[in-house]
Amino acid sequence: MRNILFPALLMTLILSQSVRAQQSWEERMLLQLSKRMTVDLVDAKLSDVCGMVAQFTGATIILDPKIKKDDPTVNLRVNAMDAGTFIKWMTKLTSTYAEVRDHAIFITDKPSEEVVEEEKNELTIMAATMKVEIDLPPKGVELTDADRIKIALKMMDKENYKPTDFPGPDIGIGIKENNGNAFGK
Repeated sequence: MRNILFPALLMTLILSQSVRAQQSWEERMLLQLSKRMTVDLVDAKLSDVCGMVAQFTGATIILDPKIKKDDPTVNLRVNAMDAGTFIKWMTKLTSTYAEVRDHAIFITDKPSEEVVEEEKNELTIMAATMKVEIDLPPKGVELTDADRIKIALKMMDKENYKPTDFPGPDIGIGIKENNGNAFGK
């Protein structure tokens, strides 16, 4: 039995390694960040939380030295949230930014200029296809949540979006159809 089990286990290990080698680093990171997490953090240091997420997912997470020096606290409770969304909330709550660079997740105090300009370009293209005029901050200045909301509202106005009306169920009040008596006499 032992002679059969060991080669089968070895073959399974070799096959899993070859499948892993065939995946691109983007696919591996996507799988790592799709793992579900349940945590309850109270005054946890950001560096500790990043270490926990890195250990849980297997993703490489690097903190900017400025962030590591300040090491803000994280207060967050999540239940079965994917690790990627968890990182977004963690950075939002600590006024930091996460971006993927060189096969790793970098946590910094501000987004890179490339990321800021890429978001602006995407919004410009989207607005142009919808024929909506939008106001964007100058080059090098990042979009705020208020800017994003303003742009989204302009696009929704252009689309003339109307929420659909979902009628509720018909409810009879104590009337039976077979004899018309509400009390079943």
